[in-house]
Amino acid sequence: RDFTVLDARRAAAAAGSTTTTATTRGTGTAITLGGAAAGDSGVPDDAVALTMPQMSLLAEQQDTTRAEAIESIQSTLVEIGEIFERLGTMVAMQRELTERIDANVEEAEQNVFVTQEQLVRYWVNLKSGKWLAAKIGAIALVFVLIFVIFFL
Repeated sequence: RDFTVLDARRAAAAAGSTTTTATTRGTGTAITLGGAAAGDSGVPDDAVALTMPQMSLLAEQQDTTRAEAIESIQSTLVEIGEIFERLGTMVAMQRELTERIDANVEEAEQNVFVTQEQLVRYWVNLKSGKWLAAKIGAIALVFVLIFVIFFL
């Protein structure tokens, strides 16, 4: 499966043998199947002669490696899914906290407005103090009358 057969018929006819040459996709290593040795068929010297059972075994090993890689990817995806579930839970908790904070801020804002209104009313009462001025004036008048009557 990981091998590309390089026009086995033409290669065999050109070399005058029944040799089939393939290269691995990832490494580019030449593999010679059957027929003459690597040096005799025009295949590079680093070529490896493999029989069909060896080729089958190599394919099975690669299938096993792929299966392990797929299982690893699958377990990684499961872990990522768990992380996202925990993240979703944390986001929901943060949403609740944010809503509570928002409610508390709104309540505090209302309390500030009520307090401000009460302070303004108190200030207006102190500032306008007409009754207070009238009371102080009346008390001063009483003291003046008492002074004039008894001391003069």
